[in-house]
Amino acid sequence: MDKNGVMTQRRLLAASILQGIAVVISLFGLFDPLEGGIALLAVGGILGVVWSLGRISIPRWYWGLLVAAVALAALIVTVIGLAGSEAQQAGSALHTQIRVAVWFYRAAVFGVVAGATNYLGRVIAAYRD
Repeated sequence: MDKNGVMTQRRLLAASILQGIAVVISLFGLFDPLEGGIALLAVGGILGVVWSLGRISIPRWYWGLLVAAVALAALIVTVIGLAGSEAQQAGSALHTQIRVAVWFYRAAVFGVVAGATNYLGRVIAAYRD
């Protein structure tokens, strides 16, 4: 294998390791929108680094779910911050709406975990070739 081939293999190995870390970090997104949103931002940063190392196309649905989950997390945290105690009252309409938004957030995070795992498979397949 020539020098470029060795460097490409090393870059793909590094990309595989980083994407594996991104899969684990994406699981932290399931905690709650505050800490999970921050974890998903880290996943997005790692994803950018992995793409720059491997140049393997990222599925659009993965990007879409990642952006949607981060946006929902930001929205939920903002609404709770602005609403104050009303958001915590169990019988209020706002509390119910926040709970529904959290379930949509969790669904998006499950998609992000699936996308991260799928992309890890793509990176490993490129490394094996």
